[in-house]
Amino acid sequence: MEKLLSKKMLYRGKNYNVNEEVVELSSGKVVTRETIERLHKGASAVLLVDNFENVYLVKQFRHGIGKDNLEIPAGKFLEDEDPLTAAYREMEEETGLIPLNLKKLGEIYPTPGSDSRCIHIYYANDFIDGKTNFDEDEEIALVKMPLSEAKKLILDNTICDAKTICAILLYESLRNN
Repeated sequence: MEKLLSKKMLYRGKNYNVNEEVVELSSGKVVTRETIERLHKGASAVLLVDNFENVYLVKQFRHGIGKDNLEIPAGKFLEDEDPLTAAYREMEEETGLIPLNLKKLGEIYPTPGSDSRCIHIYYANDFIDGKTNFDEDEEIALVKMPLSEAKKLILDNTICDAKTICAILLYESLRNN
């Protein structure tokens, strides 16, 4: 267990802060860590799989990796929003589809070495048409493909998004048990 000795904010943003933390390891050694402190309470993501084993992904440019990314719909919680409500909202906003029921697959911490973000992952297998409502900074295309194709795209690193890979793995594990 690490003991926090000091914490200094290096950057304050609207979505996160970057901190420098000095910690003492159990061995007594003192080290410095840089961490990202998210200013929202978390995020939800949804894997939508239809009755024909097709998955619905969103394709959008991700500035952090400098390219288009295929991923499951996801987004951070709005103020006072719980994970399930956020999942329903994000699914419709980004895909124009309304899940009739969501089942929780799990929670992940994509980068726990430096980031406190927790993503709640759900799946849905029944939906009705709704209406998209993209955020002002989003340009999203809906991509439908067989689940088997999505798994191939994970293996060739076309799909490289951690939450999407985890969601498909968790779904496959649930389906096979």
